[in-house]
Amino acid sequence: MQRRFTRVFPFYWIVFAYSLADTWLFHPLSSPAVSRVFSEAFLLPFLQPVIVGGAWTLVFEIMFYVIFAALILNRRIGWLVLAIWVILVTVAHAGVSTLFAHGALSTVTSAYCLEFFMGMGCAFLMVRRRIPYSAVILLTGVVLFAAAGAAEVLGVLNGFGTAARFVYGPCSALII
Repeated sequence: MQRRFTRVFPFYWIVFAYSLADTWLFHPLSSPAVSRVFSEAFLLPFLQPVIVGGAWTLVFEIMFYVIFAALILNRRIGWLVLAIWVILVTVAHAGVSTLFAHGALSTVTSAYCLEFFMGMGCAFLMVRRRIPYSAVILLTGVVLFAAAGAAEVLGVLNGFGTAARFVYGPCSALII
């Protein structure tokens, strides 16, 4: 686990420091609050990154690592944390509550988490079973993924929207 963190953070902190210095020096009126600097420096869940735009993907990676660290350290607690996470994401996208639409909870319950769950489901199945007709499944996934990409290019699908997670996620799962 330490290797994963040392792979992510040092390079990120270099980019983060450069971006923060750039903001402070050349855009002082748009400088983020200290709490925002802290949360982004440690890739804590947040609504929208303002210092390093691409850091949002690393936030999800770190959440994933934390969940798996919990699973490794204590299986029972790890499975409980994972189950709670899945329930929160499900509730957030079932239209049951708007509680998850703000702040860090919107990141923790983001539709992007669904793609993590699909990937974990694929890993679980592939370790336990031989997948029949794998070439057909792969080809289906590639064709559907290409169709989703075409829909995005044509403006029918917003590639960054929640619906895209429900389209690209299953296509990617078939490819895996």
